[in-house]
Amino acid sequence: MSATDDSRRVSVNIADKMAKNKFTILALAEAHRAAMQEEFLTNQPAQQGAVGKYWSNITSDARNRVFSEVIDQATAVGFFMAHGIDYGVYLELANDRQNEALRPLIEKYGNLFIQRVRKLLTS
Repeated sequence: MSATDDSRRVSVNIADKMAKNKFTILALAEAHRAAMQEEFLTNQPAQQGAVGKYWSNITSDARNRVFSEVIDQATAVGFFMAHGIDYGVYLELANDRQNEALRPLIEKYGNLFIQRVRKLLTS
């Protein structure tokens, strides 16, 4: 059997396992998305003028407009988190990223999600 045939067989096996476990993978994505959002909200208080872990809330708009969603497409399952305000990029990148919030949370919960999906698909 050639390497091409082997890679096709592996690809088909992965696709079969993904299809059989789609509901579980979606549930894992939602659980990790919710935990990520909750960690952000817990560490960034909503009160105007409050000093959170990431930045000081002058108006609370930035904190209240951070959102996350699960991605469920034919070829991808996952989740994301984003700012819903124009100056969100500034909050994340200013001052050598000293106040960044989203990237560390996405990396933390994204890596945990990938590990759990990998374990599910290899068991």
